[in-house]
Amino acid sequence: IHMGAAQAFKDEIPGVKSFARIRADFFQEGPTISHIYSGDKVAFKDLKSIVVDWRFVTLFTFPLIKGKGASALRSPKSILITENIAERLFGKDNPIGKTVDYGMNQGVLTLEVTGVIKDPPANSHIQFDVIIPLHGYLANIPAAQLQYYSAWNFREFTTYVALSPHADIEKVEKEMSHIVQRNIGDDLREANISLAVQLQPMKSVYFDRQTDLGVIGFGSTLV
Repeated sequence: IHMGAAQAFKDEIPGVKSFARIRADFFQEGPTISHIYSGDKVAFKDLKSIVVDWRFVTLFTFPLIKGKGASALRSPKSILITENIAERLFGKDNPIGKTVDYGMNQGVLTLEVTGVIKDPPANSHIQFDVIIPLHGYLANIPAAQLQYYSAWNFREFTTYVALSPHADIEKVEKEMSHIVQRNIGDDLREANISLAVQLQPMKSVYFDRQTDLGVIGFGSTLV
């Protein structure tokens, strides 16, 4: 769904307590990450990289082994890396506070490692090697392209919401659908597309191989 949807849901629907948006930062080829270690350049390419809200580290339970906890993604120049990537790049050294060069669609960015996160379990539908903060990603968009990255133009976000315990799911879905229609309804009608928001509990995502979860759904239900 579009980037602006989640914030609108939280602002306008009382039952929405929090949210997190995830977007894959790779297509046919993944990004490259590199670092100078013991005088030699260590680089890896085709990483699974995701762009997320800073809330990612509070909404999900992926353990942060090293780093600043809930503030790990607050800086626009921060990056979280998995245990595996940390060892491959830095060996036994503590990577916190060190910089890496991250290259993808926007050229090469120098980012500071602010956290090491435990490798995601194989059965998780959210798989990653590195995590980039969304506000940092947006800060590096060239001015001439900003119009394509506005709240209701930038899309393909897998969006997660945390609801109040007694929220009326059907009512929330209707309110979400109304918000989407209000913001992009004209575009949808012009393209002859009908869209209604439908929420899916996390516990059912695990076994759902039919729903399109974007390009972050690498996990295996066989594990």
